[in-house]
Amino acid sequence: MSNFPIPENATRDDIEKATLLWRALREERLAQEKIAAKIKEQEDETKQFLISSMLGQRMEGVLIDGRQTGVKTTEISIVIDKHAFSEYVLDSRALELLQFRISESAIKELEDEGEVVPGIGKLDKFDLFDRKS
Repeated sequence: MSNFPIPENATRDDIEKATLLWRALREERLAQEKIAAKIKEQEDETKQFLISSMLGQRMEGVLIDGRQTGVKTTEISIVIDKHAFSEYVLDSRALELLQFRISESAIKELEDEGEVVPGIGKLDKFDLFDRKS
């Protein structure tokens, strides 16, 4: 794990060293994420090419070096009529069809209009920032 002291016992020196470590680790992570994002973009382009090509050529897949790669079809549900779906959920109270994730922008908009949304609380979320002074 870490060699940090108990936060209540941290000295300024401990905090400065941890700050420098955090900055270095963050910088390294961001650089790695940038590389990974470029690789992911190439991977996605290649994947789309393969899917389109295999479907267009009516191929089930290819066997190369003892590994099979092919197109897998999975049926997923999508909302094609938002009004009808919303009406069904409200009328039947089928809330299990929804994922409970609060839209901060929608909550803020309602609060700015003076409306109180029942069942919503506030929680402080802490994060670090790093900027040049």
